[in-house]
Amino acid sequence: MVTLTNGRYFVTAHKDQAHGWTLLQLTPYSVYSTQMKANIGHALIVLLIVLLVGLGVSYLFAFILYDPWRKMAERLREFVIRPFDTGKSDAYNIVDDAIGHLITTVRQNEPIIRDHLVQELLLHRPPEDHDVLKRFAQTGLLFEHSHFLVLLIVADERSPEDEQVNSVYLYSLAEDLLRSHFSVAGTILDRSKFGFILNLSSSELQPIEQEYLEKCCLQMRNEAQDRWSVWLHAVSGGIRSLENVHEAYELAQRAITYKAFLASPQSNIMYADGDWEELKFDYPVSYQKLFLNTILARDRQAADELVSQLFEKYIHQNRYSQPKLQQMIVMLMSHMLGSLVQEGYDIGELMDEISLLNLQKYRDSSELQAYIHSTVGLMMDYVHEVRNERSYPPYIREALLYMEQHYGHNISISDVAEVVGISSGHLGRIFKAETGKPPLEYLTEYRLEQGKKLLKDDSRSLQNISEAIGYNDVHTFIRYFKKYEGITPGEYRKKIM
Repeated sequence: MVTLTNGRYFVTAHKDQAHGWTLLQLTPYSVYSTQMKANIGHALIVLLIVLLVGLGVSYLFAFILYDPWRKMAERLREFVIRPFDTGKSDAYNIVDDAIGHLITTVRQNEPIIRDHLVQELLLHRPPEDHDVLKRFAQTGLLFEHSHFLVLLIVADERSPEDEQVNSVYLYSLAEDLLRSHFSVAGTILDRSKFGFILNLSSSELQPIEQEYLEKCCLQMRNEAQDRWSVWLHAVSGGIRSLENVHEAYELAQRAITYKAFLASPQSNIMYADGDWEELKFDYPVSYQKLFLNTILARDRQAADELVSQLFEKYIHQNRYSQPKLQQMIVMLMSHMLGSLVQEGYDIGELMDEISLLNLQKYRDSSELQAYIHSTVGLMMDYVHEVRNERSYPPYIREALLYMEQHYGHNISISDVAEVVGISSGHLGRIFKAETGKPPLEYLTEYRLEQGKKLLKDDSRSLQNISEAIGYNDVHTFIRYFKKYEGITPGEYRKKIM
C-alpha cells in the first residue's frame, strides 16, 4: 500500500513476458475498506449471537445443577446448630458448615457407637450377616486378633451414694487403666456395672497378659476406694470369639451373684470359666449336730474351729459349683435354727437378726465366713440369754442341778426322780415339757459336752474320759458320742488337735 497526494492505494505488480516490462496497478483503498467494514460487522453480529446463545445454555445448565444444591442449603440452614458468620450465608458455606458439623458429630459420637456395639455383643449373639469388626473399624477402633476376653466390673451396692461418684467416673477410670495395656472397648451396662472386651493374641491368657490384667484391676480397686470409697469387683468370663462373647458375659454375671463363694480378700480378679471339677457333693450332715452342740454349750472356740473347717473343706478348695455351696450354707443355718426350735426355743426374735437369703451381698469368702461366725455367735448369745431368763419349776431346777453335779457318777433317771421326790414317769413328762427333751437325753448330751472338753487334753485316754463323765464302759461312750456328734471321739480329737 502507497500513499499519494490524492489518497492511499493498494499496489499490484504484473510482469509483461513479451517485452520484459513490469506493470503497476493502483487500486484506491476506499474500494476495499468499505467491503471490509461490512464483513467485520457481519462477523461481530454472528459472534454476539453465539455468545448470547452460549450464555443462555450455560445459565440453563447452571440453574438445573444449582437448584438441588439451593434446596439442600435451605433445608440445612434450619438444622445447623452454629450460627453463620455475617456475609457467609450463601449455599456453599451453609453446606460446608453442615458437613463440618456432621463430621464433628460423628467423631464425638464414636464412643457412644462403640458402647452400643459392645452392649449388643455382651447381651446378644450378633447376626451372622453383620461384620462387627468392620463396624468397630468405622468408629476408629481396629482389633488385630480374633480372641476376646470379657471383663465385668461391678461397684459394690453398699458403696456410699455420693453425687461425685457415678458410673461415668468409675467407667472412665476402668477404661483408661485397661487401655494402657490392651486394645479394649467397653460399655456402661447400668449404674454400677461395666462390661469390657479385651482383644488378645490367643485363646489362652498369657502370663504377661494376666500380669497386666491383675495390675490394672488392683490399681482400679485401690483408686476407687481411695478416691470415692467404692469397692469394685472384677470378673473374667473367659476368652471367646467375637460372636460368642455373650457366653463369657453370662458366666461373669453368674460369678458376680456367687462372689462370696469365689473371691478371696487377696484376689484382684475372679476367673469364672465354668470349668469346675465335677465331684459328688456330700452335704456335711455331721456338722449340723456339731454346730448345735457348740451353740448349746456356748463353746465359741469350738464353733470357730468348725466354721474354719467347713470353709476349708468346701469353699476354699473351689471344687464345687456356687449354687450348691450357697444351698449348703442356707440349709446348714436353717437346720441350726430348726434344731433350736426342737430344743424348745422361740427363735422369733433371733430370725429378725439373721438373713439367710441374701448371701450374694458379701464381697468375698472372708466376709461370708465372718457372717457365719457372727450368726453362730448370735445363736449362742440368744440361747444363753433365754436360759438365764427362763424360770423352771422347782422340780426341774432341782433335777438339772443334780444331773450337772453328779453326771460323773453312774446315775439313772430313777435316782434323779428319787432325789426330787416324784416318780420317774412324772419327772420324764414335766422335764420334756419344760426343756424340750427327756431327762436321759439331757444327761447324755451334758456328759458328752464335758467329754469334748476333756478330749482336748491328749494325755487322757478314752477309758479315763468315759469314766470321768459317768460311763464305766468306753464302748458305751464311743457309741453315744458317734450317735450325737456324727464322728467317734478319736476322730473328734484329731480334728481339734
